[in-house]
Amino acid sequence: MSDIVTLDRQALMQALARFNRKITNPFLLSFAGRPHSPFTIVRHIGRRSGRTYATPVIATWTAEGFVIPLTYGDKTDWLRNLQTAGEGIIAFQGHAYHVARPQVMAAHDWAQVVGPLTARMLTRADVRAYVRVERVSAAPMGRAVYDEILSDHPMARGLRVLGSGVALLAAIVLLARRRGR
Repeated sequence: MSDIVTLDRQALMQALARFNRKITNPFLLSFAGRPHSPFTIVRHIGRRSGRTYATPVIATWTAEGFVIPLTYGDKTDWLRNLQTAGEGIIAFQGHAYHVARPQVMAAHDWAQVVGPLTARMLTRADVRAYVRVERVSAAPMGRAVYDEILSDHPMARGLRVLGSGVALLAAIVLLARRRGR
């Protein structure tokens, strides 16, 4: 019975990964890597095609680099591409960083790596590993590299409208408070 459950989970995760690759990822890429976004862009080179790809992930900043939970396991294309090349670029919070030396680690103690709240969520989601990448340089890459990555993934019109609406609402609230003083 345990084998059947394992196979069903694997099939479900593969189906979810295919759906995300076609539907969810293009949407997430429209705001990933930008300041205040919970999502990061991993830019990698295809190990067989040589094409440049971008994948949205959730990454945590560390003193040496970044930690990325492997929600679909360690057989994902983006990770295998990163491992084959040995390097890639991460767009994180408004900057681009050259990263290298990807190393898959077991998630035996999430709390030390990502903090207690995120650790609880990842444990509940049954995420069993993460990849650690090192920043090649402490300083971000040039602004042109970051802008190039984002130019391939323009912000969705709906997000711009929503952001403008929130900004307008905040301005109205602030003006109303000032007038009330």
